[in-house]
This record gives sequence, C-alpha cells and structure tokens, in this order.
Amino acid sequence: MSTHSFGILGVGDGEVAFELDSLREVVALQQPLARLPRTPAWVSGSFTLRGAQIPTVDLAALMGNGQPSSADEQRYVVAVLASGGRRFGVLVDRVGDVISIDGEQLNTLDRADSDERLLAAHVFCRTQSDKPIYVLDMEALLAIEGMVHVSDEAGRKARAARTGNYARETARKRAVIACAGPLTFAVDADVVREIAACQDLSKPAVAIAGYLGNHRLRDDLVPVFDARSLLGEAPTTQPPAQLLVIDTGQGKLALAVEHVQSMATYQSQDCLPLSGSADQLRDSVVAGLLSRPGQADALMLSHSALFAREELANIARVHAELNQDMLQQRQSSGLAWRRFAFLHFQVAGEFVVWLDQLEAVLPMPEHYAPLGHARVFEGVFRHLGALVNLVDLRRLLGREQAAGGDCRVLVVPVPAGRIGFIVDAADDIEYIEAPADSLHVYRRGSDAARPTLAQRHHCLTSVGVGERKQYLSLLCLQALAAELLGDETALPASLCAPPALASA
Repeated sequence: MSTHSFGILGVGDGEVAFELDSLREVVALQQPLARLPRTPAWVSGSFTLRGAQIPTVDLAALMGNGQPSSADEQRYVVAVLASGGRRFGVLVDRVGDVISIDGEQLNTLDRADSDERLLAAHVFCRTQSDKPIYVLDMEALLAIEGMVHVSDEAGRKARAARTGNYARETARKRAVIACAGPLTFAVDADVVREIAACQDLSKPAVAIAGYLGNHRLRDDLVPVFDARSLLGEAPTTQPPAQLLVIDTGQGKLALAVEHVQSMATYQSQDCLPLSGSADQLRDSVVAGLLSRPGQADALMLSHSALFAREELANIARVHAELNQDMLQQRQSSGLAWRRFAFLHFQVAGEFVVWLDQLEAVLPMPEHYAPLGHARVFEGVFRHLGALVNLVDLRRLLGREQAAGGDCRVLVVPVPAGRIGFIVDAADDIEYIEAPADSLHVYRRGSDAARPTLAQRHHCLTSVGVGERKQYLSLLCLQALAAELLGDETALPASLCAPPALASA
C-alpha cells in the first residue's frame, strides 16, 4: 500500500498540507517583508534568502478566508515552496509536524467542491480527529492570476554572482533609501540633487496621475509627484514631509516621501530581478530588489524608466524652461557656479559633512565585535566585504554616550581603512548652488582650552553670496578618520575643502 508524506502548516484556526517534496524549508524572519508594487493584496512582499529573492504570499488571504496571517511586526514565519523549477514563499501562522498517511486515508477533491477548495487536490483527517486538512495543489497555486515566483536557476545565478564578488568588484554605487507608505525604495544617488523639507505646494497646472503640485526650491519651481502613486500604490492621503529632488536630464522633479531613511553603498549584484508576471512588470519603474548584507531590503527605482514616461518628462521640461531665466542671469554674471553637497547630522550639536567624504549612512549595526580595550574604537563590523571600525563621535566631541540605541553610522573611507562614526541622527542632504569661489573658512578648530580630537577638525564656513549666503558648522570626518587610523598621507587642512578647491 502506498504512503504519502506531508508537511503541516497552521493558517488561522486550521491547517493545510503540502507534499513534502515541495516544502523546501521554513524561515523565521525578524524584519518585515519588502512590499512589491502592482501586486494583489495577498502578495505580502519579498525577502532575500542566501542571495536569492523569495516572493511571498499571505496564505490566509490567498485562500479567501478573510483573515490575514497573524504574524506580528517582530517575527514572520515563511514556508519556502518549490515545484517545476519555480520557487516562492507562503506566510503562515505556525509550523506543524511532518506526517505520513496511507493512500486509502487520502480523499481526492474534484471541481464540484466549493471555490474555497479549488486550490486543494486532496483532503485527509488525522487519526482520532474529524477536522479536515487540505493538501494544496502547487500547480493550481502557481496558475493563479497575479501569482509571483522566481526560478531556481535565477536563485543559483544570484548566489553565484554574490559569492566572493565583494572582494573582487571595486565598482560600487550609492543609493538614497526612502519610505513612501508601506514601500521602502532606493534611488541612485547620481540622479539625486537634493533632499528638502516639503513646504506649501502650489496647485498643479494640469491633471496628471500622481502630480501633487509645485514646490518653490530657492529660485527654482520644481514639480512634485507622489512616490507611492508612481510605484503603483494607492495615492497618499497625508501631506508629504520630505522631497527627493532628482534630475531627469531635461529638468528637475521631486518625489514626495514620508522620510528619507539613509544612504547606502551597493554593488550591481545586490539588485535582484523583480518577480511577477509580465503584465505586472510591464511599464514598471522598479528595476529590482536592492538586497544588501545586513540591511533591510528596498525596491530599486529605475530612474531611466521613470524619466521615459512622457508626461513626467514634459512636466520637467516645461519647468526647466520656466527656470531658465535665473540660469541665464547666473551665466551673464560671469561667475563660475558649482553645486556644494552636504549631509546634515546631529551629534552633541548640529553639523554638516561633505557628502563626497561618505561611503554610506547606515543604521547602528545590531551585531558587531566590541573592542572594549581599544579606548577610541567601540568595535568593528563588516560592510560590503570590508571591515569598518566603529567610533562614537559623541565621545570624541566631549559628550559621554554609550554606543547603541536609535542612532546612525556615517561610514568614511580613507586609504588606511574605514571609520564608522556613530551620531545621534542623520538629517537632510543639501545641495547648495553658489559661486565656486564663495566657500570661506572663518575658523578652524575650537576655542576650547583643551579641544578634543574631533573639535580640532571643526570648521566654521560659509557658502554663497549676498542674501543666499549660508553659514555651516562643518566637521571634516575624512581628516579625522585619517588621523584616527594613523594615515600620514592625508592632509587634514586640504580635506576641509572639496577636492576641486583643495589647491585654491
């Protein structure tokens, strides 16, 4: 007599079963799934497993019982399934046992059964129990319209591409990570021109989906679009808090977001192909899932696909023409203009640092190797295959503060290595357009009788002229990192100015 082996999974108050051959593993996740755009409500999102993306569906919602999985915000239980070279995950409430039953205990279902049971091929009951357990049909699941999955081959290629490549590949890119409703997404830093607080928006001139209005950014009028709407989610109902200003090549436009989370460094193999049907992916502005070791996943925005949208390109072009008068005035003045880029951060006060000095802005790592004996260095952790030495900048500025908590780490590379400076918060990235020779350093160091190591690398500077002059409290973190690592080849004085101005 034939026997059948099944893995039992708990969904709500009931249980379902899968053929043991299709149940590959069960994963307990400690962070929410990355939402996928333009997918059915029962698609929970995606996560990364050993370098491969695993799209995941909420099994309770998919079965239509009206009760989503009860997984809380701290722990998600996902069963990874595979059939015919296709792989996906199902979000469940709990994991049961593995049982084997005789063939005569297995009852076959047919199409005459209710719609709720069409996903099931068979049903059986445990010994001494009359509660049915439905055996879900993998082919029926994969045939559902809107179902998401990846191929086993794609997973193998992703793992092969990532294995060891961090040590070999030197071409790294930077991305700005932002949140828009339930979505976390990334934009290539090369096209980001500014991160600004969103003030009052003027009404849009034309009715275009996602077009919220216009924002006055110094002398320019910038069109603002709802990032949630562009990514295929329901439009926002709350006033936007921050703007991600990007350059389309034909003009600027801004994406309205709830907040900018961080800046991250990544490599090409970190962007995994997005799963889904051809209809879901058609015209998508999402290039893939940005999955970085030790960091939360984010949707990678394809700015080229976004800029190719005719309505967005036209709006950006029209506003660029409206802003042309100011540009002509600048050109007629005979001054050489440049864009100065700063990151504003808080650490025993408010400071800025040159954006070009940073490799990444990260959350405080949950796990790092402490170095309690090494006074200045708090510990060490690995980021993209390289070791980063943790230094609490608050202590270097004379304020005692233990490492940890809700803080940020500014990763600064120098020839001798990398320093991750712990700060209280990382705020806006600001791009200031001003005459190239308008940067002035008024004072270097500190007036304190016994300045700390970090205070010696403080500069009071100004950028701009006339009414547009801005005063900035600048910390040269690159020079500080070089001194901490004993890098005598770095010149602290020259590092307090942008590379193009170092010799000025």
